[in-house]
Amino acid sequence: MGHELRKPIRRNGNTLEMPIVTMEHPRTKRKVVLFGMIHVGDREYYKKTHSRVLDLEQSGYLILYEMVGKITRAQYSRLSKEEKKIYRGLVGSHHVMKKVAEIIGISLQREELPIGKNWVNTDIRLAELVKRIASKNAGVPEKPNMEGDIPKKIKPFIQWFLSKLIVNIGLITSLTKKDRNEVIVSGEIVERRDAIAIKGIARFPEQNIATIWGASHLPGIVKGLTEQHGHVILKVEWVPAYTRTYFLKDAVRDTWDSK
Repeated sequence: MGHELRKPIRRNGNTLEMPIVTMEHPRTKRKVVLFGMIHVGDREYYKKTHSRVLDLEQSGYLILYEMVGKITRAQYSRLSKEEKKIYRGLVGSHHVMKKVAEIIGISLQREELPIGKNWVNTDIRLAELVKRIASKNAGVPEKPNMEGDIPKKIKPFIQWFLSKLIVNIGLITSLTKKDRNEVIVSGEIVERRDAIAIKGIARFPEQNIATIWGASHLPGIVKGLTEQHGHVILKVEWVPAYTRTYFLKDAVRDTWDSK
């Protein structure tokens, strides 16, 4: 049995594989199954994941999941100018992911993995996340204008996506340069939410848990459950999530050459 998850994503040739980690508390025998997700991937991957989660729910597992949600109009009106800018940058990542899916013909987790009515959201709220980033004097890049003809917009989109996007969607390995803002925002989006995920699992000590989080969160969650709550890893499975038969760089080349 291993004691840590060293990396959140595994590459097997042209295929990206996501982890499913099964943990157990040695004394209580309570189990926690962590589904590390890619937010854009193959439709079959989401179908199989959903089926597996439902099987666990049927067997008595409580299902937890990440989702920062939305900001209401009233909440938005109370944001400062800087907070509104940060909000636009964060929600812009979803529009970017939709364009990525459109360009290379893959699916969105949000559309392919429906949330069950009895599942429990244990994530931070978007309004709180925005305020925390702003309180540290950090900023995020606003999304580019993606309306209109894709070939005309592809260059600024790709430039922004590759160099500025800080929300990990699993397709890009890592940013080669991290400035202060990126480090701060990454800390709020990843490390702080890792702690929130661990706290959410700890809220239900008497139940077996299955929880669905972005794969980048799993190393931190596993470490926290091990060091803070005494859980051990029973097994780590790697599930094919996205086979890159058509690379993003090919899409850029083809759309750019078509102008």
